[in-house]
Amino acid sequence: MGNSTISYLATLTDEMFPPDQTAVPEQLSPSVSELVALATSTVQQVLTSYVNIKGLSISQMIHTSVKTRDWLSTVEPRNVRAAMKRVVEEITVLEIQIGSLF
Repeated sequence: MGNSTISYLATLTDEMFPPDQTAVPEQLSPSVSELVALATSTVQQVLTSYVNIKGLSISQMIHTSVKTRDWLSTVEPRNVRAAMKRVVEEITVLEIQIGSLF
């Protein structure tokens, strides 16, 4: 979230719910810079968790694909297996999603 978005939301909140004039400064809402820092930290944590979950999902697909095949009695593969195509597709989608954020 940009500084302007958080600034807009803070201004809108102050207009809709005016701060108490008798409140001490420590009781007032945090500054925009504090909100930006908090939002940045939260977004980074959410993004990290999302990538971890997607990575676990992709690694599970690879694990299942390798585990279910009888490698001793199988013939040499002639084309790319469907599971590996799916893994590449998932990684491409993830890269596009994360890339669009930066």
